[in-house]
Amino acid sequence: MLGAVLIVAVYRSAVGTSADRGSGDATSVRVVSSSLAPPHATPSYSIGRGDTRPAPESQNDPVADRRAAELARISDVASPFFGFAPQIKSLHDRLRAEGRDEAWATRSEAMIAKQYADMSGIKDTGQAPQIHCGATLCEVSGSLDFPEFGTAMQSMQAPEFSERMWTQGYHPMDQMFGPGKDGRQMFIRYFRREAPINKPEGR
Repeated sequence: MLGAVLIVAVYRSAVGTSADRGSGDATSVRVVSSSLAPPHATPSYSIGRGDTRPAPESQNDPVADRRAAELARISDVASPFFGFAPQIKSLHDRLRAEGRDEAWATRSEAMIAKQYADMSGIKDTGQAPQIHCGATLCEVSGSLDFPEFGTAMQSMQAPEFSERMWTQGYHPMDQMFGPGKDGRQMFIRYFRREAPINKPEGR
């Protein structure tokens, strides 16, 4: 029997609703399912066969080696989440299995890094999240200490942040907060590639 009891809660909400803020309990695992409905209808961005490139052979590409090592490290640290959130495990595995659209992935990683760097709870810590994109998905993960972790949780769940990502062509998907394998509080979040949404006038 495990010595600590892990509590799992799943939340589903639409853009514009207030998200659960959480108590910051270091002994609990909290799942936030953010497969949000768009603010208004939009076509999905379909990825054709010619849009992706297989990842280079690692022995010929030191950058691919470093990326693979970082993805493996994240997989290890986030492993306690997978038993509680099969949707997180599914997205985690899909990202690692799909090819990398180098142009889109590089552009997306830079854009998402800026979005997170400006967040309350992250911008003053100097602890940038790890961001990895493939051909259709992006993964954002990181670890923070209290009290910044609680503040960052609120920023990540803010409806305006989700809407901002929608307008740039990124469908906010599932995210999870809780203790990682190393005992530190961590978060992991996925975004799906889509056509950008144009916000209607007056919004």
